[in-house]
This record gives sequence, C-alpha cells and structure tokens, in this order.
Amino acid sequence: METRWVAVDFGGPEVLRRVPVVVLPPKSGEVTIQMRAAGMNPADYKHFGPGQDPGLLPLTVGYEAAGVISDVGPDTEIASGGGGVGDEVVAFQILGGYASAITVDADDVVAKPANLSFAEASNLLLVGTTAAEMLHVTRVSEGDVVLVHGAAGGVGTSVLQQARLLGATVIGTASQSNFDAVRRFGGIPVAYGPGLQERARAVAPGGINAALGCGGRPDGKAPLRKTRPRRLGPPRRCYGEDIMP
Repeated sequence: METRWVAVDFGGPEVLRRVPVVVLPPKSGEVTIQMRAAGMNPADYKHFGPGQDPGLLPLTVGYEAAGVISDVGPDTEIASGGGGVGDEVVAFQILGGYASAITVDADDVVAKPANLSFAEASNLLLVGTTAAEMLHVTRVSEGDVVLVHGAAGGVGTSVLQQARLLGATVIGTASQSNFDAVRRFGGIPVAYGPGLQERARAVAPGGINAALGCGGRPDGKAPLRKTRPRRLGPPRRCYGEDIMP
C-alpha cells in the first residue's frame, strides 16, 4: 500500500498526517512515479495555512517531486520526450507530491538531469520556473541592470543565476549575513533597510531596468522610482508571489 501526506486541518506541520492511498494505474497520457524526493517550498505550507475554508480539507501537499517511472499509460511519452519504466524524472506542477507514489499527467514530467540528485532535482522547478517567468515578464535582457529583493532566498538565488546568464547586471538586497550567498550566485549585495535608495543608486548610477520582488512586497518599492533616470522610463516590476502557485 502506498502512502501520502495530507493536511487534515489548517496550521503548521502538526496538521499533516501520513495516510494510505490507492494509486490508480496510468491512463493514456499519464505515468506513475515512485517518489524518491519531494520539493519543499513556502507555497506548500501556505497551501494549508490558517484562515481557509474547512470545506477544502483534507488537502494534498507538494507541487514538485522527483522519482522513477514505474508504469506508463498507453501511447504516452513525457514532456521531454520518451519516458519508460525505470527512467529518472522530475514532476512539476503537480498536486500531492508528498507521497510514496503518484500517477500524474505525462505533460508535467521531464527527465531528471543526470548530474543532479533526486533531492536537488525535486526542488528545482518551482523556484526555477518562477524566476524564469519573472525575468520573462519584465523582459530582462543583455545589458540590463536588475534589482532583486530577497536575493538570498530560493527564488532569489535562481533569479540571480538566470539573469546573469542573460547578460544582466544583478543587484541583490539581503541581510549582511547573506552577502556571500548573493555574491556566490552572481549578484552585487546591498543591505535592506533605511538608505536602500541611496545604496542602490550608488551601485547603479545609470539606473535600474527591472525590479523583482522574491520575498513579498519590499520596502524598496517606492524608492525604485527614483533610482532610474527619467529619460529611461520607470523600472519594470514583478513579484514572485504573483506567479508562484
């Protein structure tokens, strides 16, 4: 018998219960995956956070996971092509990834990169695709200067790396204790708090093309209007919380 974790109430980890579940065999367009690791993200605990409709309970948990295909529906291949029993894969965006096995749409499954462990791969796509979408909607490109709020978090570090690959200069707000992490992932760290406007202007005297918030609505939102010369127009903005599940 397979098992999965469900939230039987709203709250913290104490509301999670491990329960038996029957995993249905895959139909055409589906695969069954024996899970090896599940991604853990803020979106997961927000999913069963306090103050929601009790009629939603119980709630399955887990938007992404990694494992091994154990069964394939008729005439089915995964999103990255192919897909057979024994293949190592990543599944995203799914519901119920905190499970020992799950049957999901094959379109939500891709081959696991061989150089990543199951644990690493299971936490790759929610933050990675959120970061990629933020960069896409703000049209970040080579030569841009990007200000990333919450740069040392999961989405923030992915934004730093992907923006650098696009050829952008990235400034990341963080606490002093996380400056080394911002530097390690290709960003120029600046401290949170009063004086952020002046610090950002000192690092980017030519202005900022895009401002990305990876940790909620930052206190630096208003000052950004003054960090970019008028002739260049207002910075493009995007908040990860508007994109994540």
